[in-house]
Amino acid sequence: AVLLEWLCDNLSAENTLADEELERFESLKARQNVLEGDALRETLAEVREACPSQDLSDDELRQSVASLEEQASTLLGAKQHLQDQHAVLSEQLRNSNRRLEQIRLLGQKVAEEGKSQLSATRQQNKQLNIQLEELMQTSTAIITAAGAASSSQSTS
Repeated sequence: AVLLEWLCDNLSAENTLADEELERFESLKARQNVLEGDALRETLAEVREACPSQDLSDDELRQSVASLEEQASTLLGAKQHLQDQHAVLSEQLRNSNRRLEQIRLLGQKVAEEGKSQLSATRQQNKQLNIQLEELMQTSTAIITAAGAASSSQSTS
């Protein structure tokens, strides 16, 4: 009887939860965003330490909490945006690194082909020098023989 009397005297719309409030609480609880026990006590102590001179009414406290929740929501949105940008930039970096590796491999191949072509050109140059030397020797021999033939014909 005493309990029933106390309930009747103390229960009112102000200290009961509406269905919508219960749903929001369950939603928060499902996302593990509800402070209970020691975590709640520690958070309240931190709030009191951070705002020792402020004696907030319940409405002011609710407004403050709502404002902080809105800020948290905004920050979560910004965090998600940054994570999305990070993912895009990471993908671009991976693609750039793949392309850079392809270019590096192509550069190595071109350098190897260049060395090979240089070696072949040097070999061809050596052979041309040998042929030119032989041609000069033959030309000198022909000129010498022609000069000797011409001087022997003019003496005869």
